[in-house]
Amino acid sequence: MRIIAILFAALFFLSASASVDTAHPCIRFDSLSKSFGKVKAGEMVGLRFHFTNCGKEPLEIEKAEASAAIVCRFPRKAVPPDSSSYVDVTFNTTGKNGPQDKFANVYLRESKSCVVLRFHGNVLPGDAVAQVPVIAGPAVKGPRLTFEKSVHDFGTVVQGEIVRYEYAFKNTGDEPLLIRNITTGCGCCVAEYPKEPIAPGKKGIVRVTLSTTGKIGQHHRAIHIESNDAPQLIHLRGLIAAPSAPSSPGR
Repeated sequence: MRIIAILFAALFFLSASASVDTAHPCIRFDSLSKSFGKVKAGEMVGLRFHFTNCGKEPLEIEKAEASAAIVCRFPRKAVPPDSSSYVDVTFNTTGKNGPQDKFANVYLRESKSCVVLRFHGNVLPGDAVAQVPVIAGPAVKGPRLTFEKSVHDFGTVVQGEIVRYEYAFKNTGDEPLLIRNITTGCGCCVAEYPKEPIAPGKKGIVRVTLSTTGKIGQHHRAIHIESNDAPQLIHLRGLIAAPSAPSSPGR
């Protein structure tokens, strides 16, 4: 029985190896799973997954999908055979607590196959201000939307006040950057952004205006940005206090 089991395992290995068609694009990641250890809630976690095109044809990543708290960046141009690149994953831990087990799906254009990248760690209670991390490595080709500050805490305001903030950004890529749309999820919050392409190395501003009328307590608004780079989030948060009761007129 032991000999039969060994033969079966060998046949399975050979069939699996034969199924890899290196005549076409073939993606091989150095690691499919990473740990980010322990971080405080509100911090941004940045991870880089390196891969190689082990096939004989150029490899193109069609898209990368994950939950709203995760942003994926990948090469927008084809990766030649025997060349390497990477997928950057940024995880916003704002509002998270305890053990986290997350994943991102990477889809290849030609084969329509999907590779699952996993990462895990523990988010501890904390009030850290989330910022987009700087991840070491070679520059990514294409446009790159990089905010100087991705989270603004407006402190404490009185209900009814208008909160305004300007999020400065820069195109750190090598192709023009175009912001296509920004959604705030509420009519109380309006975002203005440049409609013209931003040239490589140039800066721009996203102006956000929040009406606090009818709101009370801790407030957090995630603002979704769609561009010809990967989707991104910027955040506006703070405490909205109730207006003071009018004092009774003296007798």
